[in-house]
Amino acid sequence: MQSPTIDRISYGPDSLNYMTVWLAASSQPTPVVMHFYPGSFLVGEGRRRKSQAISNDTMATSVELPVLRVKQEILRLLTAGISVVAPAHRRPDLHPAPAPFHDAARAVQFVRSVASDWNIDATRIAATGASSGACLSLWLGCHRDMASPRSKDPIARQSTRLACVAGNSAVTSVDPRFIRDLLPGSGEHGRFQQLLDFDVQAVDRLPASKYRLMEEMSPIHHVDADSPPTLLRYDHSLDAPYGIHHPVFGKAFKERMDDVGASCDVVAAGKPIMGSRKATIPAFLKEHLL
Repeated sequence: MQSPTIDRISYGPDSLNYMTVWLAASSQPTPVVMHFYPGSFLVGEGRRRKSQAISNDTMATSVELPVLRVKQEILRLLTAGISVVAPAHRRPDLHPAPAPFHDAARAVQFVRSVASDWNIDATRIAATGASSGACLSLWLGCHRDMASPRSKDPIARQSTRLACVAGNSAVTSVDPRFIRDLLPGSGEHGRFQQLLDFDVQAVDRLPASKYRLMEEMSPIHHVDADSPPTLLRYDHSLDAPYGIHHPVFGKAFKERMDDVGASCDVVAAGKPIMGSRKATIPAFLKEHLL
């Protein structure tokens, strides 16, 4: 595995606002993939907390990516001429939403701000990840551009838009009401209590501002005709027992994308669903970035 070109460079004011960078060797500006790590928004650089936040999830093993697998994916992208950036972000046990999401947006803006220095093509930036990392990627892809053109901060003036998004075991909404309806009887709607700072026992009587936050942090809420091409892969089939990494999240997301005419492919247990194409994440990224 190639050593990082830049290790733990800061992109924001918090101690967890850092990224690891692998730049592909090229005489021309390269596309770049932003890789967001899984782990209930608590994990950076593939390291899990001692508390093992999702260890009781019967489907958790599908997103606990071995370090070797991540390294292999990075190596394949570098070999193809695609640079890779892996940001860490603030943890919701210390900084609840929207902090991790805003950090993800800031990371994209930072990469754009140094594009010429890093020999990166700022028009070809994609995002990928698994579980919560896929959620961040989808949120960035579908959210309106968060650039602030008049900001005194030159990084904040940069666009947050992406060329495409690919994710494994993607959580497409963190709204407990949506999850309760999507996975009836599973109890998974309490999964993001820490992230959203709410009492699951009071989910139907929360302040309106809390519901607005839940919707704002949910990628599916932002889907529109400008959403970028998206690939979602799940290790389980649609008839598998319900869990937070169930492909019904992808099915619901594709239905919303189809409704607005945006491109979305969903592959569950190796089988494309709802007229999707069968594709791997590396192949999809190469198709849309090269």
